Amino acid sequence: MIAQIGIFVFGMSAVFLVNDKRPNVRRWGPVCGVLAQPFWFYETATQGQWFIFATSLVYAAGWVRGVWNFWVMEKQLYAAWGFFAKEQWWRKK
Repeated sequence: MIAQIGIFVFGMSAVFLVNDKRPNVRRWGPVCGVLAQPFWFYETATQGQWFIFATSLVYAAGWVRGVWNFWVMEKQLYAAWGFFAKEQWWRKK
């Protein structure tokens, strides 16, 4: 039951957040997606749903890619090309 609640809360939050128009909100979607994955892993492994477990691994890779792009690379790009990044959330006052 707790795993299902975790999947619902974090999974649905991820879906809504990645579709937000505001970039500073949209970047939180992959974070919620990553937080949902342990619940998926637990639920599918304990139920013996191995194909869905494998699918969860692919989803996890996609969410980690989103975290990498929105959190790690974005700051590195700003550090390297900051004078081009006028629309970045951390520069807004």
